[in-house]
Amino acid sequence: TITTQVGRYSSGNSWKTGNYGTVTLNPAGGSYKAGESVTISVSNIHGDGYTFQKWERWNGQAWETESNNQSFTYEMPSYNVQFRAVFK
Repeated sequence: TITTQVGRYSSGNSWKTGNYGTVTLNPAGGSYKAGESVTISVSNIHGDGYTFQKWERWNGQAWETESNNQSFTYEMPSYNVQFRAVFK
C-alpha cells in the first residue's frame, strides 16, 4: 500500500497541510502488488518548490529524501510505504 501526504513545515517545525500541491498515483488506488511500477507525480505546485520524502516500514522510520522531480516511477515493495511532498 502506498499512502501520500502533502504539506509543509512552519515555524517550530510543525507539519501543516493545505493547498500546496497535488500528489497523484498512476495507476490510481494505493494498493499494489509487489514489483508493480507506480508513477508518482506532483502538480499544482504552490510556493518555492518541494522535496519528496519516502518512509519504508523496515528502515527504522526515517524519512529519506527521494526526489525533487515532478514525476518518478517507484517499484512497489512487499510492504507499506509512505511518500510525502514537503513544500518550502
